[in-house]
Amino acid sequence: MALAGVDVETRMESWLASDTIRRMGFGHVVVNHRHTLIVERGVSFAAFDSTGRAILTAYASNIFAPQGRYLVDIRR
Repeated sequence: MALAGVDVETRMESWLASDTIRRMGFGHVVVNHRHTLIVERGVSFAAFDSTGRAILTAYASNIFAPQGRYLVDIRR
């Protein structure tokens, strides 16, 4: 599809849960012939400019999401 003159292709490579469990990602987002995002379980988000360059990609609740880090003060 074209979004504001930018060619956006979403490739869904697997629809079956039993098939996707063995490989990374359900699909890919390709913008102006450049790989932009892996579509994964959870939330996958991409924003791009008018030339198709990714300005933000984010993942939440999936394997690419940033992991929480905690510090434990053992002196207390």
